[in-house]
Amino acid sequence: MSFEKIFSLPKKEKEIFDRIFNLDISYHKHLKTNENNPIFKLKNKITKEEIFFNIKRIQHLLKNKKSKCSFCFWKKETIPTNLNLKNKFWIMIDNLFPYDILHSLLIFRRHEIKKFNLEILKEIFEKSFIWFNNYFEQNKKFIYPIIGINFKSGAGASIEHPHFHLLLSKEPYYFEKKLIKIEKYYKEKFKKDYFDDYFKIAQKLDLGIKIKNIIIFATLTSLKGFQIYILSKNLSEHLIEIFSKIFNLFIKENLSFNFVILPSFKNNKFRKNNFSAFIIRNKIGNKTSDFGFMEIYGTPIANFHPWQMFEKIKKELT
Repeated sequence: MSFEKIFSLPKKEKEIFDRIFNLDISYHKHLKTNENNPIFKLKNKITKEEIFFNIKRIQHLLKNKKSKCSFCFWKKETIPTNLNLKNKFWIMIDNLFPYDILHSLLIFRRHEIKKFNLEILKEIFEKSFIWFNNYFEQNKKFIYPIIGINFKSGAGASIEHPHFHLLLSKEPYYFEKKLIKIEKYYKEKFKKDYFDDYFKIAQKLDLGIKIKNIIIFATLTSLKGFQIYILSKNLSEHLIEIFSKIFNLFIKENLSFNFVILPSFKNNKFRKNNFSAFIIRNKIGNKTSDFGFMEIYGTPIANFHPWQMFEKIKKELT
């Protein structure tokens, strides 16, 4: 896609474009080539949909057919962050082809991970918050941190070698914007907290549990398959232990999945809780894709039994 075409639109069409879209451009300095690469953020002002385009990243993914894993050879193939955050299990590197301007990776020292024990996950959060606070101190407007992993290619991992993504932005990403809007609407209309009410229903349906002020519940309208939300006031060791047990259950069940946490952060009035989510994408090795035309253009079709999966989670956590 040539974004130059947008800037050369005739006046009439440019007015229509500006009516519907907002285009932001920021620049990321590629640490190997020292080039300033543009990252385009395109937002549909009518539908509120958003997307990032990093042309260099797209080109890299399309042509990257290396047989060896670049994360296994991280000393040669990657660049560690200037914070030099290395530890027992993980190495932090700068993402050469980032989603957004502030985007680093925590890569596991081994190519395969068979168990996420408490020590491994504690290290992830410890290093992540050093990274977040470093950039926050440089610019107090960056108040929206996000940590996530795509576990296996069936969940969108472009490199199978386990790695967590760390991003920090000035405004929430699309998913969180929707959450803020939903919570505000529900509060204004019903004078109740949306997630409190949702959790009450989930509990009555045997799809929710509360453990030491941490609430865990399955969502009834998952984007695909099976999804759980976890809300906690504090990023405690107990919360990290819950993450560990769920990670290990999904690995034992041979599942590809996505995990994300939106940590509560300094000066962020919207994040009253640490908000986390797991979504199962598919069985590893399943030859069918988990997204079809209905998921994209219709309404998602469930591919997991929520009660059966949540029962396994409850058994693991209690």
